[in-house]
Amino acid sequence: MWHEHGLRIHDHVAKVRSDHALGDKEISFKDLNMGQIRRALPTFLEAADHLPGLLYTVAVEKGIRSVFGSEPETPQKIAKLLKEIGLGSRPSKTVEKQMRIVHLVAYFVALLGADRQNVFWMTDHDEISPTPEQHRLLMEICFGRVLPFYLRPGTEFE
Repeated sequence: MWHEHGLRIHDHVAKVRSDHALGDKEISFKDLNMGQIRRALPTFLEAADHLPGLLYTVAVEKGIRSVFGSEPETPQKIAKLLKEIGLGSRPSKTVEKQMRIVHLVAYFVALLGADRQNVFWMTDHDEISPTPEQHRLLMEICFGRVLPFYLRPGTEFE
């Protein structure tokens, strides 16, 4: 078993990538028909089985422009605010998606997490986190700015 060897998930993923010559290629759904990815998938999933975590799906009707306000320009206002306070510049459609995800992650961390617990958030490189810098900003928005709204008094996360 993976956890019996004392390796972290990053080490397992690096080994699977090396064993299957995947390099840094991001694995997407459309790539599952590629032979080397299909062969690597069971080992990736075996490693992921040992990650304690939560996987969930949330659906929002396409006709709803924003879950953060009823005004049509709400996503644009949020995008402008994030840019003004130094938390990145993204299209308003992306900001709406990003904020939906950030608030759900923050809510679940506050609800289910324990004081001083480490949090590991694994995401792909889609529009909410396409670069290392955008990922850093995403973490700041989620854990530095939004999470405190949901935390019980005296609770901290690392």
